[in-house]
Amino acid sequence: MKTLRTTTSPYWTVSLLLLSIGLYHYYCSALDCIIIIAQRKLFCYSFPINERLFRKTVRSCISEKAVKTMNKFIRIFFMWLPLVAFFFLQFMLRVSPNVMADDILNHFEINATSFGLLMSLYYMGYAGMQIPIGLLLDMYGPRYIAAAGALLCALGGILFAYTDDWVLALLSRLMIGMGSSAAFISASKVLRLWFPEKHFSLFMACTVTVGLLGAFAGGKPTAEWVQHYGWQNTLLFICLALFLISVFIYACVQNTPHDQGAKFEILEKGFLKNFGRLMVKENILWVAFFGALLTGPLCAFADVWGVSYLVHVYGLTKPDAAEACSMIYVGMATGGPVLAILGTQRDLYRKIIALSGAIMALALLMIMFINFSYPALVTFLFVVGIFCSYQILVFALVTANIPKKLSGVMVGSVNTINMLSGLVYLPIIGFLLDMCWEGALVNEVRIYSPFAYKIAFSTIIIGLIIGACGFVFLDRLKKKEA
Repeated sequence: MKTLRTTTSPYWTVSLLLLSIGLYHYYCSALDCIIIIAQRKLFCYSFPINERLFRKTVRSCISEKAVKTMNKFIRIFFMWLPLVAFFFLQFMLRVSPNVMADDILNHFEINATSFGLLMSLYYMGYAGMQIPIGLLLDMYGPRYIAAAGALLCALGGILFAYTDDWVLALLSRLMIGMGSSAAFISASKVLRLWFPEKHFSLFMACTVTVGLLGAFAGGKPTAEWVQHYGWQNTLLFICLALFLISVFIYACVQNTPHDQGAKFEILEKGFLKNFGRLMVKENILWVAFFGALLTGPLCAFADVWGVSYLVHVYGLTKPDAAEACSMIYVGMATGGPVLAILGTQRDLYRKIIALSGAIMALALLMIMFINFSYPALVTFLFVVGIFCSYQILVFALVTANIPKKLSGVMVGSVNTINMLSGLVYLPIIGFLLDMCWEGALVNEVRIYSPFAYKIAFSTIIIGLIIGACGFVFLDRLKKKEA
């Protein structure tokens, strides 16, 4: 008789759980994993156990269906984990210039218009690669595409951190955007292939929620790292982590779910015809356009100009300003699952998106024209973030009535239009700031007045209003068609 002994220490329980899951992924079955955990969890005192009898009892109590479910869950978890880590880190790279703005302006000796152009190239690279990435994902699967994207993102970040050449800086920012474009769409492709249809929007929201924690980490934590280690070394740390993630993606992500027998084949002859018909018939083109107009609070305020605005207008320190801006992403992470649950009926999606745009416009107007205390400011930015998660419903609208084999390229197309908004918003805001500049300089960096920020940020408010009205129009159009 073989004797198994256990301990009451919680550290042993957690360690055995993680070790069991990891070993299962490569070597053992889900049933063995369950048995090991059950032995450690159920028997808290040291006494002899007949292992063969114990295993036989557990096998008789666990149905074959439960074993298959556990099998599938663990397999999906290990595919999802590196992809969401990629999403996390690319968000850090995306928003980190917000807390490095003064350092970057000083390093390259540029003005707000040039800085806006530099930041907008991320969105150009991201948007330009969405359709090609979608096609490649539909043909070859997420394993190779996501791994290559993470590697390109890392190389672009290192180049941006250590170059003094303006052209190379522009190229590196473009590379970061191109690499980052594979993160979200690869995760959505894996979810689309492996998860049941009815859970797609909820798990998509959870994926975005975990990924957006990277945007929060790109705020105050990154600002403190910049103060301690410098902006270039901070970028280097992030890029080294991205390089490791690319290796894990290649090792863990699988292209074809065995139970569905999916094949990544060359798209058939009538692809373009079907693609164009769906874009027009399902109003996907209008959904993408009006959804893109609602991205201003994210791509312009939270990603680029928010910290500078709060430092120079509200008088906050850079870490506190970064923390306040990060609350937009905290709100977005919180609001994603909430809006997904509220929008369980597809007919409500357009109404919720329109309401989200209106509330974001009102909240930003109040921030611009009322000098709030820090707690009130953080609260309003959190509210803006909650309703920024309308994007979950946009993607749910897009994927609702399209074939699975077109899901990658369709989501990529919508994300292309969505991200092109940054290419429009950022240069316009930078140009308006320079037009309204009153000549103030601190350490050779331009300082803009509250009036200049109000004029520049008015473009965000106008975009939000037009986008909200657009979804009201689409909702009424849908009712007429019904």
